[in-house]
Amino acid sequence: MIHACREKATQILKERQPAGIRFKDLVDAVVLAFNQEFSRSQVAHAIWHLDKDYPDTIEKPARGIFRYGKGSLSEEPVESTPSPDRVITPSESIERISESGFYDPFAKFLKGEGDLDLDECTEAIPVGEMRAGGKWGNPDVIGVYRSGVTDIIKEEPQIVSAEIKVDTGGSALITGFGQACSYRLFSHKVYLVIPKDVEAELRARIESLCQIFGIGLVLFDRMSRDDPDWEIRLRAVRSEPDLFYLNQYLRDASEVVRKLFP
Repeated sequence: MIHACREKATQILKERQPAGIRFKDLVDAVVLAFNQEFSRSQVAHAIWHLDKDYPDTIEKPARGIFRYGKGSLSEEPVESTPSPDRVITPSESIERISESGFYDPFAKFLKGEGDLDLDECTEAIPVGEMRAGGKWGNPDVIGVYRSGVTDIIKEEPQIVSAEIKVDTGGSALITGFGQACSYRLFSHKVYLVIPKDVEAELRARIESLCQIFGIGLVLFDRMSRDDPDWEIRLRAVRSEPDLFYLNQYLRDASEVVRKLFP
C-alpha cells in the first residue's frame, strides 16, 4: 500500500503538477486515484516524506509543497493538465477580468452578505475613482465596522482595507503585499486578495509573510466575477493604526468618509 501510494503521488506530480502542489491537495488526489480504497491518514502517512524517499526526482521547494524534478521554477514547464496550483502563462491567451471588476464583489464579501463571507464590516465600498494618498495609501476596497445601536458596550469604529491583485507574477504580488503592509498605517485590519492559480511555492511564501505581519489572505477565482469562489486562508489580525496617518487619510478621502460615515 505504501509503495503504491508513493508511486501514484510521484505520477501525479510528474503529469499534472509541474509547478508544485500542496501536501493536502496531493493527499486528496491520491485518495481519489485509488477510489478511496485507502483513507486520507493512510495516504498521508505513506507520502509524508516523499522528497526523502525519492530524493532524485521529488523536492520540497517550500513548506508544505511537493514538486517533481529539480531546478528553478523559471525553467520551461512541461505540457500538463491545468490545475489550481499551476501558473497560467500569457501564451495561453486566456482573457481575464480586470482587477476593478472584483472590487464590488469583494466589498460585499467583506461586509458579509453570505453565510461564508468575512463579515468584518458593517459597511464596505470599492474605492474606485475615490483614490487619495498615493500608491501606498490607496486600498482597492475599504470598510468600517461600527458597534450596533443595541450593543451595550460600544467601541470606536474600525477601518478595514483590502488590496486585490489579479496578476499572478511574483513582482505584482510582492508589490501587493507591500501595499497591504502600508495600509496598516491607517487601518485596524488589512486583507490581501490574490488568485487561486498563483504558483504554489510563491503562494506559500506570501501566506507565510501575511501570517507574520497579521495581514489577512483571501484567494479567489480570477476568471469569474459573478462567482469568485472566495477562500479565506488567513483572518486579519487587529492592530491599532497610527492616528496621524488615519486622520490624514480620512481628510484626503472625503468621498470615502461620506459613504462610510453618513
